[in-house]
Amino acid sequence: AYTGSIYPGDQRPDLLFAALEQVIRERGGTTPPLELIFAGTGRDAELQASVAAFPAAARACRFVGRVPPAEALRMQRDADALILLNCTNPSPGEGTLSYPAKAFEYLNAGRPILALPRDPGAWGDRLLETTRAGTTAESADAAARVLASWLDEWERTDGISYAGDRTEIERYSQPRQAAVLGALLDRAVDIHTARTP
Repeated sequence: AYTGSIYPGDQRPDLLFAALEQVIRERGGTTPPLELIFAGTGRDAELQASVAAFPAAARACRFVGRVPPAEALRMQRDADALILLNCTNPSPGEGTLSYPAKAFEYLNAGRPILALPRDPGAWGDRLLETTRAGTTAESADAAARVLASWLDEWERTDGISYAGDRTEIERYSQPRQAAVLGALLDRAVDIHTARTP
């Protein structure tokens, strides 16, 4: 599943579609061996036009439009795996990060994550590596290898293994991050108070 907005000018759904096309064609048959659900992209018509260039992938993609936040979270938990499209044109000067904030929702879902392409700032790649929640693919071919491996495992076991490190993932939870922010604010107050005559 992929949930949330997509920004085609900054993200590369074409890499995902090319990877799907490769995997589905290699498997053969008329029915795709997997389904990729897109929910809440805000760009369904644009994505459907883009995936039309990949006819096998187009048969595997389902667009469900906007869903309430609770439904998006349920879809993440119910999915066998999650797709994360990294941003490719970060602009730190304007406050734009190179990884999508939905990565934190995905961590909480407890499902393997495939992110693509590599995060130009590398932070998102390190997040998946240190939490062991997923992997990053630098190209359509690399993503196809991950998808094929997951599909093989799913066909053997009726699932995809997940090795996320809950202790490391908890570092990014709202309570832990609120505590970090609170400590920073306390420090700022202490520094300001010490400088005030």
